[in-house]
Amino acid sequence: MKKYSSGCFSLICSKKTSNLLFLSTVLLAAFSCTPSLYIPTADPQTKANDLSELQEGRRLYISKCGGCHTLYLPGKHTKQEWQVTINNMATRAHLAPLEKIRIFNYLTKGM
Repeated sequence: MKKYSSGCFSLICSKKTSNLLFLSTVLLAAFSCTPSLYIPTADPQTKANDLSELQEGRRLYISKCGGCHTLYLPGKHTKQEWQVTINNMATRAHLAPLEKIRIFNYLTKGM
């Protein structure tokens, strides 16, 4: 048995319970926002190199932007709003010029 303490109370858990708590936390974190973001896939209009750039844009959006705050769904803003937001956040997120373009293209695909 392990004893966990969180300030005002303590919790005694078996190994099975602590593993279940850990797994629940991991699953909650994994499924909280990311699945809501579309995943670029091959379609008749998307060339292979465009697809890889969109996938890279998604990866960058999740890692660079999601590392500090909640991610917004791409359709939440217009192209112009995304352009302003990305330009405003680029310095804080340490985005290279090509990374800005990839994130913008991912967020505005289909608009």
